[in-house]
Amino acid sequence: MIDKLVDCGFEVAEINAKVKAFKNNGITKKTIQTLLSDAKSMYLSDDVVKVIGQNTGNSDLLACLVLKNGDDFSNALLKTTVLDDFCDLAWKYGDDVATVFSTYIDDSIPIIQNYGGDVIESIVKYGDDTLNVIEIYGDDAVNYLKQGLTPEEILKYYSASESIPSSKVLRNNMIAADADVPTFANAAHHIVAGSAKKAADAREILKNTA
Repeated sequence: MIDKLVDCGFEVAEINAKVKAFKNNGITKKTIQTLLSDAKSMYLSDDVVKVIGQNTGNSDLLACLVLKNGDDFSNALLKTTVLDDFCDLAWKYGDDVATVFSTYIDDSIPIIQNYGGDVIESIVKYGDDTLNVIEIYGDDAVNYLKQGLTPEEILKYYSASESIPSSKVLRNNMIAADADVPTFANAAHHIVAGSAKKAADAREILKNTA
């Protein structure tokens, strides 16, 4: 691996100094091999090297992600306060989590924890637009994302009718109307599911009755 780095123009002494820095920060032999497989490892800052070394159980994962995702991910790595949570999600859902994390850092973690792989692809594609529809419409928006709708299509769908059901909107409206909020975990529910295909007939009956 050193020969490969030499071929990239690095001096042996320079490479050895970097390897020593890796070792001094507690990075394992296996992870050092991962790092040395890519010349970008020679440019890693001391702070990033330190983070990789401190997270022994996830050091190889972080090394791979740093090399693959570049400066934006490295910067996110230095800013995060929930690194363990991020690593758990990265092991579970793969590289796309790092792409989202690079942009939204800690703000992305609870959303992915709540909704998993159903939202990651959409956030990668549509960024803030996806986060906005989830913030406004909650679970209902996620259900539509699962069905392949884009955030723009979801917004158009909701704007087409003021009576489109949203459990989050319903809950907020009930609170605004001074409804008592239970002290235990709770959610508002419509008489008929707002987006379930099997409830389509029931929704039509209610619309015709109103």
